[in-house]
Amino acid sequence: DPWAVIERTVTTFRGHPALLGWYICDDCMTQWLIRQMRAKTATLDTHYAALKKLDPYHPAVGAIESYNMFAFTTKNEWIPGPSLDVLMFENYVPRLSDDAHTATSGDFGTDGGLDVWPLTWEPVVNCPGPYRVARERPDIDDAEKSLTMYSLSWLSAVLARAPHQLHFRLFASKPHSDPIYEAMEVQVGHFGSVAAAAREFLFQPPSGLPEPRVEPLQPGLLRARIWRRSAPASPDRFCALLVVVNTNSSNVSETFVLKQADRWPSASQMRLRRIDGPGDVAFSDGRAVFGLAPSDTHVYMMEEPADCELSLFV
Repeated sequence: DPWAVIERTVTTFRGHPALLGWYICDDCMTQWLIRQMRAKTATLDTHYAALKKLDPYHPAVGAIESYNMFAFTTKNEWIPGPSLDVLMFENYVPRLSDDAHTATSGDFGTDGGLDVWPLTWEPVVNCPGPYRVARERPDIDDAEKSLTMYSLSWLSAVLARAPHQLHFRLFASKPHSDPIYEAMEVQVGHFGSVAAAAREFLFQPPSGLPEPRVEPLQPGLLRARIWRRSAPASPDRFCALLVVVNTNSSNVSETFVLKQADRWPSASQMRLRRIDGPGDVAFSDGRAVFGLAPSDTHVYMMEEPADCELSLFV
């Protein structure tokens, strides 16, 4: 009885302090939902409910290879109720350029398809970047391969508002001491440190206001997003985090324009301090020029007001 095995496993380990959650399915759309529909067995929400009776405290996790992530979190025509708690959105690309657009059904990258995902229900980006970038990018050197890992993570945040990352450690043909592997791990850790420092911006609850955005003066190769939060001591003051990603393997310089920020007049002249490396930038009349090295990312925070500052662990 397969369920008896599941029940025995859950009851054995549900109290273990190292348990984060239960991994329910891989490729959940084709390997779980579609197979269930073809077999005409019990709908997925019945399994979810049975699991929650055994362990109501740990999340049910699955990796989804489809844009239809709502199918696993809300009532819909296929499943009468929720069947997963945490979704890992599969995003299998080795190039930043593959991910540099709002996704459609014919696109390689899929981060952009999540741009409308509610901020209160963040998915994890399930990215096998380390082994794909290492194996499938002979056009770039090891330094740029490792930097690509940092920028892929930020590109998920910029295009999809999804900073949570899961990186596969698959190097079947190489030992874990391989220099490119170690360099990639360093960049993954670097993203985690900078994102943690900026968490009060990245996870700011919806304000109910039209939020500012940045747009390129001309369509180009850089991708950017601005996050705003209220300064704790002065709610009407403008505080911002801005991230710019170069999706190309060459030096790129482009002008961006601040939009929808009339509510905060000082924003058009804001000065930004880079928090993940050297270099500052300033807006003048709502415009700023950003120059980035190949596959690089710049993360900026406003210099003023002082109460915009966060504790940085960079």
